[in-house]
Amino acid sequence: MLRYARTATCQDTLRGNRPRPSRLAPYELYLERRFAAGRTNIKRLHHELISQNAPGAYRVLRAYIAALRAAPPQALPPRRRVRRVTGWLTRRPATPSEDERAALKDVLARCPERDTAAEHVQGVALLVSSPAKLA
Repeated sequence: MLRYARTATCQDTLRGNRPRPSRLAPYELYLERRFAAGRTNIKRLHHELISQNAPGAYRVLRAYIAALRAAPPQALPPRRRVRRVTGWLTRRPATPSEDERAALKDVLARCPERDTAAEHVQGVALLVSSPAKLA
């Protein structure tokens, strides 16, 4: 009763239906990776989860995999090697080809912090590559 007495409006007394996280929530990324790798057999995935001490019923896993199968496949961006991206950042701006510039722009567009760091790295690379201009 105190909950009702302390509220300012009647809307504050409504609790609403909050969705509870699934018992598979900690394992969803793992399941998505396995599904993307072609492991779609529900029994095998269930055994893998059981070996990881994951709680969850077979029916919950079956419903989750059915949702993955029904979802349209998403094209993941290509993975770039760290050494290659570092090379793109530290070269003189005129050196990379158009394809390399487009790939670097794509990599930097996914994360604003990475874009800021790239600006700093390119500034230092310009300073290091042309020490005669500083003197």
